[in-house]
Amino acid sequence: MRILALETATHRLSVAYWDDGALVERAAELPNGGSEWLLPAANALLEEAGITMKALDGIAFGAGWTPCVGPALSSILVLSADQGTVAQGVILLIAYSAGIGVPFILAAFVIERLRGLIMRIGPYQATIQKVVGAIILLVGILLFTDNLATIGQWMENAGLGWDLGL
Repeated sequence: MRILALETATHRLSVAYWDDGALVERAAELPNGGSEWLLPAANALLEEAGITMKALDGIAFGAGWTPCVGPALSSILVLSADQGTVAQGVILLIAYSAGIGVPFILAAFVIERLRGLIMRIGPYQATIQKVVGAIILLVGILLFTDNLATIGQWMENAGLGWDLGL
């Protein structure tokens, strides 16, 4: 079995390739810019092994994203334990698991096609992170000040809104 594993939960990043008992690993400690290191390191590891991503049997990705595995999971576990039946609790946990897993499954189907795009935007990664960070900060401020509806009102006034009929 051939598996590529990527781990990005902390500032220590690692890429490993497992081929029926043989393990090859690369790791780096980077305070930032890890995404610029990760994909080239994975490509180099696969080239060294003489295979492409299509030849892999699986990809394992480890990232402990706090909002998903912290408060969100805790809330879902409490809610599922408080349901009337075990089946209702299981449905909540299945929905949570699908919400976490489906995006990664979909990404696995398109990763090879997107590799070129990811490599091309690599040099702009720092700028992209700053712009997205500023947007997140703005939305956070709007939420904190209870003014998030202001954006919707502005869009509607500008003719950019839409009515979902809900």
